[in-house]
Amino acid sequence: MKQLLISFIIHASMITYIPGEPSCPIFEDLRIHREISQKGFHRDLTTVLRVGHSQQRGTPPEFLLKETFPVDLYVDQYQLVDAEAFGGPQTIVPDDVDVERPASLSQGFSFFTYVSPQGGVQDQDTISITLPIHLRYQRPEKDGGRHTSALSHPVLAVKCAGSPSEATDTDQYLSVPCDTSRMEPLCLWKVLTYQISTSPLEMSVSIGRGSDLIVVAGVTLSIVVCCTVMLLYGMFTNHERQH
Repeated sequence: MKQLLISFIIHASMITYIPGEPSCPIFEDLRIHREISQKGFHRDLTTVLRVGHSQQRGTPPEFLLKETFPVDLYVDQYQLVDAEAFGGPQTIVPDDVDVERPASLSQGFSFFTYVSPQGGVQDQDTISITLPIHLRYQRPEKDGGRHTSALSHPVLAVKCAGSPSEATDTDQYLSVPCDTSRMEPLCLWKVLTYQISTSPLEMSVSIGRGSDLIVVAGVTLSIVVCCTVMLLYGMFTNHERQH
């Protein structure tokens, strides 16, 4: 229910806003570096944000990353919640993610990561965030092979001192919950331009051989049948001994 309400709030915010002039921090230089670690279907995505000179002093800026995953990638919502409880990144995944579905039956989705460093951000500071991500299984092909998943660059935004009703250009602003502790009110986040030192990330995983399907299914079924027979035999003999 909570995920459904968050999704409704975020999608309902895509409306025409009343004209105004929100106050947002301005940065002269923002850079992002991204990399993937680990191998196989379970990886770690690390995003490093380098914050340049800001024209606004006082309240430390709060950043937001909007990630858009294709059908063959996903995050585990419960894994992210557990990680947050132990000091991991704060995230909101508006839509329920089925972690069991293969890529052929899945849909792409977006989620948000909050970047609020402790103690504020100084000029030329770097902020590093690591998220566990996963690749979905692909439909088997006759001769197997490899599948490559591509991850696009994220949208970077900064929290503004204003309400969503003050935004005039919906392409330049996001209306997202202020933090992960509550679904309302929504805050206004201005989309920022940044430089990135890496190309869109790619990950490769193996595809099952369709020609092995009959063998694998036969062996699996045989094991299940044998185990069932042994279990029933054990239950029967134990019952006979007791009587």
